[in-house]
Formats: sequence, structure tokens, C-alpha cells
Amino acid sequence: MHIYTLLEHQSTNDKHMGIRILEYNTSLIRQHMKEKKTTKAPIILNIIIYAGKKPYTGPHNLLEIFETPELAQDLMFRKIHVIDLQSTKEEEITKDEKAAFVELLLKYGIMRDFIKLFENNMDQLKLIIPQIPYLDRAISYIFLLDSGKNEEKLLNLLQEATQNEEKVMSLAKKFIDRGKKEGIQKGILNTAKGIVNLI
Repeated sequence: MHIYTLLEHQSTNDKHMGIRILEYNTSLIRQHMKEKKTTKAPIILNIIIYAGKKPYTGPHNLLEIFETPELAQDLMFRKIHVIDLQSTKEEEITKDEKAAFVELLLKYGIMRDFIKLFENNMDQLKLIIPQIPYLDRAISYIFLLDSGKNEEKLLNLLQEATQNEEKVMSLAKKFIDRGKKEGIQKGILNTAKGIVNLI
């Protein structure tokens, strides 16, 4: 077990002291993990040596930097909330309403196999897709990751799922062209971020 003592001398009150301590701790943890070749973080004892003209008014623990410390402790520090798409059955994913389609895109995107996505879930997708506000970006994501030899079949499946041939053809052409201009990896990243922001 490793325990570090982190000393900080202060002569003035700093309203952002808690954030500074958090940044110091993160930097020290990263350094420790790299040097010790471990994935386990050390324990850090934070000590502020304050010698200001006025009494210290800064935080006494890191939770005080949050507007609602109890909620921050519950949501941020008690548990990491993981959505494991690979282990979650697709019947469960399709219950997530507007988020369902993007979750399925991410699940199948790692395999670059959206044809299988549509073939396995066509009935559910016909119900989900009309409700989503991010169809344009979803189509972009699909064709940036999985076009080429599958392009024609993907178009047919998308047309069936959306029941809107004209829109699919128009969007597919636009996003394939844009993907070529931006570069595939940059296009994928920008499109994925856009989809998540619209959910």
C-alpha cells in the first residue's frame, strides 16, 4: 500500500482550492500508476498549511466544491455507472426508447457490421427510428463506419427501416461525400459526439 502526503502552503484564501487539490491528486495518481506500473491508485493525505491574514474559509474536503455534496458523493464517488452494451441483450436495449438506436449503433459499430444490426432487429427498429431526433447523424455514422462493398445492401435496409427512401438516399450521398473530405476517423468522431449530444 502506498500513502502520499501532499502539502500545499497558502497565504491567501482561494475559492478554487478544492479543485486545485483534486488536480494535484489526479496528477500524482497518474504519476504513481506510471512509475509503479499499476492500475491501483495510492492514498493521498492532503494538508494545507495556511498562514494568511484572515481566517481560512476554503473547503475542508473535496465534496464541499459541489453545490450538493451528498448527491455528488452518491453519483460520482460511490459507483462508476457502466452501460455494458456488449453484455446487454438487444431486447433490453430496445426498451431504452430514444437512446436505443444509438446504443445499438455503438454495439454493432465496433464490429463494423450494421447489416447484422438491421437484419436482427428490423421489426423493433421500424418502431424506434421514427421517434429519434438524430436520424441524420445516425445515417452518417453508419456510412462512415460500414460502407464500401456493403453500401447497396445498407441502403436497402435503411430504406426499409425508415420507410423513407428519398431521405435515406439524399443523406447517404451527402454523408459519404463529407466523410471522404473530412477523413474517416475524424468524421466518425464528430458524428458520434453529435449523436450523443442529441439524445
